[in-house]
Amino acid sequence: MRRLMWIPLLILVGVALTACEDEQPRTSSDSAYQAPEPTTIPAAAPDPDRGHTLYTTWRCAGCHGERGQGQVGGALAGTTLPFEQFVQAVRQTRPPKPAFSTAELSDDDVRDIYAWVTSLPAAAEVSAALTLEEGEVLGMSVWTQSGCDACHGAFAQGSAYAPPLVETDLSLNDFLAALRRDVTTIPAHGPDAITDEWAARLYRWLVTGASITGGC
Repeated sequence: MRRLMWIPLLILVGVALTACEDEQPRTSSDSAYQAPEPTTIPAAAPDPDRGHTLYTTWRCAGCHGERGQGQVGGALAGTTLPFEQFVQAVRQTRPPKPAFSTAELSDDDVRDIYAWVTSLPAAAEVSAALTLEEGEVLGMSVWTQSGCDACHGAFAQGSAYAPPLVETDLSLNDFLAALRRDVTTIPAHGPDAITDEWAARLYRWLVTGASITGGC
């Protein structure tokens, strides 16, 4: 009899436990989980004003004119060149133009410059073009033709591979000595690659022409 008396009690306890289990809150695994939509940040629109600042900072005006009208380099104002070709031209060396790496001018920087020059009215004609005497070579042409920009930067500002040379305080003789010192490891520094005459013109460009206000 005593055993039979425990049976109803056990049944009641079981029912109570079942009810507690039913009252437990549901977790995300109990129903289909909806992941939030990823937030996408739209790319910034090209900034012509910033492009103008970069154009000035990187001395583009020294060759292409203050308003992109052309000078030593070709006219850029109102260019119809597609951006892909424009950025390719920026990256390539076309003497006397130096090559600008992505570390110097990012693609976004170039896009801003492109936005500025395309906003300008097309140049009617190239004004104040620089003319050279026969046989005369721009120091900047020596810089790019000899590949100096690849190590020392587009405007001799230096890089992780080579020291800055812009506005060097070396004398011409010390500059020549330093240039020739590494000929065995850097053949491009040899007289066959850069004659003393070309080196002297390059030196003058570094001292006076590679500065922000010096142009080419």
